[in-house]
Amino acid sequence: SQRLSPSMRDSLIGMLTQQIERCYSAPPGASQGVVLPMLDIRLSANGSLSTEPRIMRGGANAVDRSLAEAALRAVKRCAPYKIPPQFAPYYDDWKAINAEFEFSRV
Repeated sequence: SQRLSPSMRDSLIGMLTQQIERCYSAPPGASQGVVLPMLDIRLSANGSLSTEPRIMRGGANAVDRSLAEAALRAVKRCAPYKIPPQFAPYYDDWKAINAEFEFSRV
């Protein structure tokens, strides 16, 4: 199967992040979060979630955990994702994404 170039991968991750950010609402105290949550996101070819997303890195304190939980909710709430057709041939390369979230502080 074909591989995504690093720039195409960055472009796709950027598009997904923008879609997820629209569904994200920061939990109380989010500005004190220090650990950027990392999620394991598995997608179907049509942009829907193929499995429940998982928190891979969420932090030890309550604020960091609440940030990770908010990111998880946003990923679920925003599905299915709009994946531009040019990415279809590379599905094997983006069906599983480990995404690190750095949400702008509001």
